[in-house]
Amino acid sequence: MMHSVGIATGRLHIRLQPSDWTLERLCGFAARNNPKRGFLFLSKVLGKHWPVRAGEMRQTHEALAERVPAAADDEVVFIGMAETATGLGHGVFDAWQERHGRGLYLQTTRYTLDGAAAFRFEEAHSHASEIRLYAPDSAALRERLQRATLAVLVDDEISTGRTLAALVASLQPSCPVLRRVQLLSLTDFSAGKACAAVGALPGIESCASASLLSGDFSFEPDPAFSAPPAESAVGAAPCRRGHVAGYSARLGLERTPALPAALADRLAQASGRRCLVVGTGEFMHGAFLLAHELEKRGVEAYVQSTTRSPILAGTDISQIERVPDPYGEGIPNFLYNFRRGDYDRVWVVHETPRDETVARLCSILGADSVLLRPGEEAGP
Repeated sequence: MMHSVGIATGRLHIRLQPSDWTLERLCGFAARNNPKRGFLFLSKVLGKHWPVRAGEMRQTHEALAERVPAAADDEVVFIGMAETATGLGHGVFDAWQERHGRGLYLQTTRYTLDGAAAFRFEEAHSHASEIRLYAPDSAALRERLQRATLAVLVDDEISTGRTLAALVASLQPSCPVLRRVQLLSLTDFSAGKACAAVGALPGIESCASASLLSGDFSFEPDPAFSAPPAESAVGAAPCRRGHVAGYSARLGLERTPALPAALADRLAQASGRRCLVVGTGEFMHGAFLLAHELEKRGVEAYVQSTTRSPILAGTDISQIERVPDPYGEGIPNFLYNFRRGDYDRVWVVHETPRDETVARLCSILGADSVLLRPGEEAGP
């Protein structure tokens, strides 16, 4: 099935393989303010650029987790890709671990963590291309990483696979017995190129790709398009170890801490009929966990996250809210397709300290702050 979509920067042509998941359910489109890549596949179920019901996010986590085969003796490491798929990767890991009771989760990050061993690689098409994967601080988790035979790389969308191949290559020296790679995504438009790129690496015996929707695409840039000046999406913040919360995995985790029931109970009583839970940047999974717990308590709970990704208004981006950067890099952040009047209550879930920046973020969104760190959970 063919689709053709016009956006401000040009026209996308997409050919889809048969699937139970439709393009309309999974994906919209937008124009990036980025000369390296002028288009964006805009997920409707990721909770990033669109608010999505927590229960629907959970369905996608489970659907992808079901697609990961593993032998009983596999040591498995899941890796979620920053910025956009850190929450997706974490959710898939949780769903897979509920079935299998094992595994290790890491997320890539754009933040500096002094004293941690970093595997650096490039996301060439990104607005902020330098990404880091850190080895766990824990000796036990580092030893498990060294024993990993299967790496599961989770991204929201795959278009070429070059970034994933670069990640696996940077990881191999620390994973001497890594032989198999599983690529997981909501949409895979690489037409097999991603698996071919990863499978061509020395020592990798097999690479498989699983997604909810797959196909291939081409893009025709509009030569008449003139991009507005883009602000920098790269900062120079100092070490951010203080932001490594138990609900993120920049230094690895083997089990996600349970959300305190008392916190969820308290916020459910204050959420009204319909609420939005907003994560901050890479810190997405904590927002999902809270929204999921609120939904269990009868609240119509939606979740999404701020982002540093610069997107142009139009096509499937109807609203752009510019918000401050709680991580202190001074980089413009945004919340897309947000309408405060749609919700009785908005919660901003963050791992950074409650400071003036978080207060301004909450003020702009008409929200209340929820600091989510193990041992420090607090409501408004």
